[in-house]
Amino acid sequence: MRVVRLLSAVFVAVVLTGCATVDTTAVRDAVAGKSVAVVSNIDSTLQLSWIGTTAFNNESTKVERPDWALASLALKEAETALIDGGRFKSVKALSLGALSAEELMKHPDVQAVDLVVVIDPTVGPDFVPMFEVPLRGIGVRQRSALGFPPYSATYAALKANLVDSKTGKPVAQASETMLKMTADKTHGKAALDKGAELKPALEPVVSEDSKETVKSGVRSLIKKLGLAKE
Repeated sequence: MRVVRLLSAVFVAVVLTGCATVDTTAVRDAVAGKSVAVVSNIDSTLQLSWIGTTAFNNESTKVERPDWALASLALKEAETALIDGGRFKSVKALSLGALSAEELMKHPDVQAVDLVVVIDPTVGPDFVPMFEVPLRGIGVRQRSALGFPPYSATYAALKANLVDSKTGKPVAQASETMLKMTADKTHGKAALDKGAELKPALEPVVSEDSKETVKSGVRSLIKKLGLAKE
């Protein structure tokens, strides 16, 4: 129970850095005075998983929540952070839809700038070090074991690539996983029902927590790339 109490006390926690440390000085020198576009490949899929005492107790599912507009939120947050950083002569957010990496780099709007920041969902570690099951994309992870009450966290596992739009060569990469423990005064700490189904009563809480973890994750990525305001 002590582990549950400690995890539930966490409001927003950084779980993963995921990449080797970026040489931010070199990145800043490389981007100074150039133009940049930012693209978000986050979609509307929410990954729901309930991890039990053994693998036989694990359950997972996916739901679509396009009305939460997480891709647009990530795009706007990245654009704002890059503008506030003041390192580029221009910053442009591009809503290009689902494109392959090759299609993206050939897109006229990407070719019109010097650099592009691409934000993607990625894989991060579980918030329980033992019996770890990776976190994927954006979603809710619920844990229960040995009869203890279940508890859950909303998370966003994201990565950002800074790429030279003319050559396609990577300049820098960073990844981050942010999470927020579920803690609703009325409905408790477990956001999922059996079958890893999202509880309707807790959907508004998960929606707000998803938006918060995406925004926090994007801000952290821009900072790790050395492109945020100091």
